[in-house]
Amino acid sequence: MTCLAWNDLDLALREDKPAVAAGQTSAALEKWPRSDCMALVVMSQTISAGIKGAIPTKDAQGEDLSAKAFLTKIEENFKSLSKTYANTLIMKLVASQYDGKTGIRQHILNMCDMANKFKEMQMEISEGFLAHFIMTSLPSQYAAFKINYNTNKTIWSISELINYYVEEEERLKTEKMKDVVNLVGNLSISGTPKNQHESGIQYDPNYKKGGAKPKSG
Repeated sequence: MTCLAWNDLDLALREDKPAVAAGQTSAALEKWPRSDCMALVVMSQTISAGIKGAIPTKDAQGEDLSAKAFLTKIEENFKSLSKTYANTLIMKLVASQYDGKTGIRQHILNMCDMANKFKEMQMEISEGFLAHFIMTSLPSQYAAFKINYNTNKTIWSISELINYYVEEEERLKTEKMKDVVNLVGNLSISGTPKNQHESGIQYDPNYKKGGAKPKSG
């Protein structure tokens, strides 16, 4: 409805149709019908066909619903779905697992976004409880970090948790890179023959023309 507010057309969503005595005019009465019509057009064009078909457009007397009344019907329709959505959301939050690909910051932000949706349904999740969900979603590489947090009396905010975990992720990446470099170095050293006998080729010291002459071993 932002576009309606920008164009000063949200009057019909904020107020009921003004009642004016016969023979009198009102600026609000002149603006209200246009606002009501535009709000209905915007809603009908932005909601899906499935939802639109489930929402009545007329009242009990067969009169067309105003934009405000139509919006109320939409809200009533979704109240029954909120519990089902909340159950689905909590299962998704509990089952969330870090895949190691998106980056730990993005993973935590995604979980925070799910938690914020509970606030919209008046079912707020505390930061401490959310931190617990976040930690259980992380792989075993972060076990030492989890133990450190659990034994620490200081309670971190979500922003602090993100920063610390990003630092830990970078540290783990650095350690892994060092292990790879050391492994490659050790393979290079172990793969170099220490003397000519290890190479499987013998040379005739009496052959001088053209350099060393290899002899089959």
